[in-house]
Amino acid sequence: MKKKGNRKMVKSECVTIISVRLGMSKSEVQKVVEVFLTQIGNHLSKGNSVLLTGFGKFDMCGLNVHSRVG
Repeated sequence: MKKKGNRKMVKSECVTIISVRLGMSKSEVQKVVEVFLTQIGNHLSKGNSVLLTGFGKFDMCGLNVHSRVG
């Protein structure tokens, strides 16, 4: 039996979906997504939390965080 919610959505998939739904180019959407995620990361790195109403709340939890490229 397959687990529900086991599939991961990657950033490029989000960019494609947003591009199609809004009728924008992928390169435009890619720039918006990069800025959005960078701002969230910057806010979290300062010890703040991020609340996206209807989606979730994000906090740093004191773990050693490693940056990954890719």
